[in-house]
Amino acid sequence: MALDSGDRPGASVKVAISTEHSLEILGDDAEARSDAREGNDIADLSESNLYLNRELTWLEFNKRVLNEAKDSRTPLLERLKFLAIVGSNLDEFFMKRIGGLKQQVGAGVETLTVD
Repeated sequence: MALDSGDRPGASVKVAISTEHSLEILGDDAEARSDAREGNDIADLSESNLYLNRELTWLEFNKRVLNEAKDSRTPLLERLKFLAIVGSNLDEFFMKRIGGLKQQVGAGVETLTVD
């Protein structure tokens, strides 16, 4: 099934939804990109730049939320909500993530994953 937003002014994005429940955004050169995808070599999945580290991205998210709390343009109660979110997230982070790392060290795991 393909949905075309061409009937609305300024809308030129087409969306294709397949029966496998996947969503693909199609542009003007969708066929060219499809052909290019088929010709691509298989990527080496052991390259670390293909992965995001869950713990580091979690900390980066909390840093952004903390910056919102520091912003003096944000209303005071909203700043307090942001601080509560950061506090709760960091509590969970240290209980679960750091606890998991301690368990790995205790178990003698020395091999690093690609992320």
